[in-house]
Amino acid sequence: MTNQRTTLLQRFFLSHGRLLAVIVLALLLLIETQTPIVRAGENTAGPAPSAVKTPTDDKQQKKKKKRKKSDDDDIDGTLVKGARPTPPFALPAVTPGKRYVYFIAMGDWGTGSPAQRHVAQLMEAKAARDSLHFVLLLGDNFYGSGVTSVDDPQWQEKFEDVYNTPALDVPFFAVLGNHDYKKNADPNAQVEYSKRNSKWRMPARYYTFTRKLEGAATIQFFALDTEALNRTTWYDDAAHDQVAWLEKELEQSSATWKVVFGHHPVFSNGEHGNTPTMQRFIRPLLEKYNVDFYLCGHDHDRQFIKPVANVHYIVSGTAAKSRDTVWADNTIFAAADLGLMWFRVSDSEFHVQSLNKKGDIEFAYTVSKSEPPASGKAADKE
Repeated sequence: MTNQRTTLLQRFFLSHGRLLAVIVLALLLLIETQTPIVRAGENTAGPAPSAVKTPTDDKQQKKKKKRKKSDDDDIDGTLVKGARPTPPFALPAVTPGKRYVYFIAMGDWGTGSPAQRHVAQLMEAKAARDSLHFVLLLGDNFYGSGVTSVDDPQWQEKFEDVYNTPALDVPFFAVLGNHDYKKNADPNAQVEYSKRNSKWRMPARYYTFTRKLEGAATIQFFALDTEALNRTTWYDDAAHDQVAWLEKELEQSSATWKVVFGHHPVFSNGEHGNTPTMQRFIRPLLEKYNVDFYLCGHDHDRQFIKPVANVHYIVSGTAAKSRDTVWADNTIFAAADLGLMWFRVSDSEFHVQSLNKKGDIEFAYTVSKSEPPASGKAADKE
């Protein structure tokens, strides 16, 4: 190789002169120093181009992992940032002979995943042990883009085949979430499905129903289509009609306990936080008409928020997904693993239990009313 190169240089020198030859020689030496020495048996292929990382690649990968963490089902649980010790709580005993209403409230459930089935098992166990009359479904009923019709196979895969155990043979009262509106979804299909399957209850996009307690005492529920409110840019007809309906129903209600439920939070310390449209349209009515509880999902965590104007706020969005949340100054309790909220209500006591991914009671909260209404007739209404 060296003799051949020397001969070439001599010919080049004779033709082009000494200066050009020096330049070419320098270039050849530079190339030679950049060429690796290969020993017998060594792999000369080197790393694949995709395996070479750059700072930009690292940033993109971190963003990808962050998105995946926030969106994936997570049986192992996520993080409560700034978590504080769980406050002391009590589990009041059931009074023999007293009439109670038992229900579960949970949102963000329709994935068809092992995580959803895991929570369904927790529901079955709790219902079999402590009773259950119905379930409130707090929206995002079918991920990722709702159902297209009453014949959509997701009805079977994510609802009927999941909640099909004996203790869960109860009505499921549902409201719509933002995922139930996406792409080609037909929100009205969820209303129509009520006519096909009596277990599924969504008689309209917003509606009310009542359950009897002791004597004349009742608990009344008001179901909202909060995504319809959240999509409005101003006080348009769709928002006006629903808000006007809610105000009329609340004004006419004589229920002992008033519970409003929807998908979007009024107050939340989770990823989505407070919802401006809910603050604007719904919060004033909750306070004006002495609503006792507002229940929602949307944030994939469980939160008890300190009461505002005597309205108690609960987030329960871990029926199939979990996501990091924050323990803030207005937090009573927060959790970020899979789980659910179970409720027991009497004429004088509203008791809530938060169950974690193991089915254990991690926190409980009780609100009492000192003067139950006088005895008289009351009936369940839908």
